[in-house]
Amino acid sequence: MKGIIFGVCIMGVWGQIAVAAHGPFYQLGKNVAVNSAQMAWDNLGRNCAKIDVFAQIVEDSILNTVRDIQTTYRGRSARQFGAGYRDGLSSVLDTVGEKCRHNKKAKVHLGEAKQLLADNFQDRPISESNSYAYRIGYNSGSQLARMVWDNLPGDCQEKTPLFVELVGENMGEVVADIGTTYTGRAAEHFAQGYLDGLVGVSGGLTEQCPKKCGSFGSVMGQSSGNLFCPIADKSKNTKEVPKLTSKIANMGGERCGNDYRSRCQSEFVSVVEKKCPKYLGLDSFEDYYGSNNKSFCASSPPQ
Repeated sequence: MKGIIFGVCIMGVWGQIAVAAHGPFYQLGKNVAVNSAQMAWDNLGRNCAKIDVFAQIVEDSILNTVRDIQTTYRGRSARQFGAGYRDGLSSVLDTVGEKCRHNKKAKVHLGEAKQLLADNFQDRPISESNSYAYRIGYNSGSQLARMVWDNLPGDCQEKTPLFVELVGENMGEVVADIGTTYTGRAAEHFAQGYLDGLVGVSGGLTEQCPKKCGSFGSVMGQSSGNLFCPIADKSKNTKEVPKLTSKIANMGGERCGNDYRSRCQSEFVSVVEKKCPKYLGLDSFEDYYGSNNKSFCASSPPQ
C-alpha cells in the first residue's frame, strides 16, 4: 500500500449495521479503523499534498475489510464490528478533511473514500452483501474502474471517453462468468456486486468531472444491460425479470440530474433491445427498469 506498513490487521464486515448496538465488537471495529487510518496519515507526515496516497490506502483497507468478513466475524458481532469500523473511519476522514479543507484534491479524494465506505457499510440484506459472489463482483467492478481511471493520461475531457470504452471492453469477460463460474442467485449477486463496485468509484468521478455525467451514465447503462440479459436468459422465472441493483440511482447525488439519468436509461434499453428484446414487453421489466421508476438510473436516491 504505497510503501506504508500497517501494524493492524483489518478484518471484514458487511451491512445491516444500523441495528448494531455499541457492544465490545463495535469498539473493536472502531479502534481498528481509527488506528489504521491514523497510522497511515501519521506515516505520510499529515501532509495534505499526499492526500491522494492517503485516500488510496483507506480505500484498500475498506475493500480488505469487506473481503475478509467470513473468516472472522458472524451475525451480531459482525454488525457491531461494521458499525464501529464505519463510525471510526468516518471520524478520521472528517478530521483529515478539515485539516486539508484548502487543498483542492482533498474533497475529491476523500469524497471517493467516503462513498466507498458508505457503499460497503450500510443496511443491506445479509444474503446478498455477505455472499462470496457479491464480494468478488464488487471488488472486480471497483478495482477495474479505479485501475482504468488512474492509468489514463490527461484531464476529464481526455480521460472520460477512454474510461467508457475500456470499461465496456471488459464486460465480455464479466458476462462470460454468468452461467459458468456463477449461476442462479450467485450470478445475480455477482452482477449486483460488480455494478455497485463500478458505481462506488464512478460516482466519485462525477464530483471530479461534473460536465461528464452523461458519459458516466452511459457506463452504468451499458454495464447494466450487458449483465441483465444473460442473467434473465438463465432465470427459471420467465415472468419476473432480475432486479440487478438500485444503487445506480445514487450516482453523483443530485449533481448530475437528467444528463446522467437519460443516458443511463437509453443505453440500458439499447443494449436490451439488441441482446434480449423479449423482456421489454413484460410488466415486471417496466415496473423496475422503466423510465418512470426513480430507483433505476435516477440521479438521486428515491424518496
